[in-house]
Amino acid sequence: MVDLRTNTEHVLARAMGLLDRTLDYPVNLVGALVSLPERGVAGLRQELLKPLMLRDLRRRLIVTTTDEDREAQERAVILSDILEFLETRDWTALASYIHHVDRTRNATPSGVRHLDIATFELRRHLANRSAPPDVNNYEISFDYSDDILDALSTALEHDPDNAALAAILARIHLDCGWSARGSGWAEMVGEEGWAAMNAHYDTARDIITRFDPVAYDSPFLAEIQYRLCVGLENGRDRLTSAFIDWIDLDPGNLTAYRQHAYHCLPRWFGDYKILEEQAQLAARHTKDTLRDGAYTAMMLHALRFEDGAALYLKPDLLLAGLDDIAAFYDSDPLRLTALLSELVDALQPHYHHLLGAKRAKKRIAKAVRAGLADVLRTHLSLFCTRAWSQSEEDYLVLVSCAFKPELARGATIVIGPEGHHVVSKELEAVQLAGLQRDQ
Repeated sequence: MVDLRTNTEHVLARAMGLLDRTLDYPVNLVGALVSLPERGVAGLRQELLKPLMLRDLRRRLIVTTTDEDREAQERAVILSDILEFLETRDWTALASYIHHVDRTRNATPSGVRHLDIATFELRRHLANRSAPPDVNNYEISFDYSDDILDALSTALEHDPDNAALAAILARIHLDCGWSARGSGWAEMVGEEGWAAMNAHYDTARDIITRFDPVAYDSPFLAEIQYRLCVGLENGRDRLTSAFIDWIDLDPGNLTAYRQHAYHCLPRWFGDYKILEEQAQLAARHTKDTLRDGAYTAMMLHALRFEDGAALYLKPDLLLAGLDDIAAFYDSDPLRLTALLSELVDALQPHYHHLLGAKRAKKRIAKAVRAGLADVLRTHLSLFCTRAWSQSEEDYLVLVSCAFKPELARGATIVIGPEGHHVVSKELEAVQLAGLQRDQ
């Protein structure tokens, strides 16, 4: 893979990030000295009052949580199914199951495809061992015994037209390729590592390429064809068309956009400009389905890895995409909550990439927060706080931005399954008085 970023480029990127921070020091110092009488006192007061503000927010922003057990229950059923197939080693029945979850495009309440859960659990339980994902390959790397490869190969020989069985075997060979290569940077991989990886990728290609994803209506086949591009020297040229096939077959699968965003970063096959152009291409290509949500899914995910993506990101498109994703999923509470959790994570400051990225990300965060209230008020019906990786405090602060005027007037906001309603301070006093009389 000749397109991987070299070690020299990483040293340069770290140096530029250090220069960025160094240049910020005198600017921030001067700004702090000039604004000390106003901002210094206000900032100190805000910190001192923060516990009281959060206590008041908990009292006046009442959120009914959804049943987070639905997510866990669906995952448990899928895992049970996979373990049953593995216990019997009925590869044909397993392939039939994978074919079913592939064709249905079913997903958990938070939006994770049943196919993704099933294939991950399958690979995890078939593998001898696994290695955690790192900054290079993004995936968990699984290693398998020769017995498993032989068993699946024999099953495919007996049923050569079984596309789902071929997809399972090809996916496992991709895992084997990464395991054999190692997950260091490209220049750290020796000839033997590349040869071992290419051998598995060539095998996967031989197994899978005769099955056209579109003809078989299979997002799983499309995903594998996409991932095969990573093992090609001309992978950059084929990546976009493979990505288009994938989202054509499953436009609502946010994993496809996230994966493509990762491969459009400088460490892989692109740069920040290419990333943004590809995000706009995805939005145009899904204009009848996810629309600008495709742009948002890609750019949000890229921001989680590299602040430099903010240099080209368009906040208006990002906000429009948030609205489109929520509309596409009918404002589903768990999916909306998970999406906003990803938004908060993406806007967290990292400040270790290209010159100017820090200031660009600050501008993006400010613009997004300013426009987020309208998106929230349009789609807010029910949230599940436990679907968030953030603390309850972060959750309440973010949701409260949709109700700043009401909260400023002392009102109470109640959010539940039927939507939200605002109880004014005066009405709350009347209701409280009535309760006291009844008692």
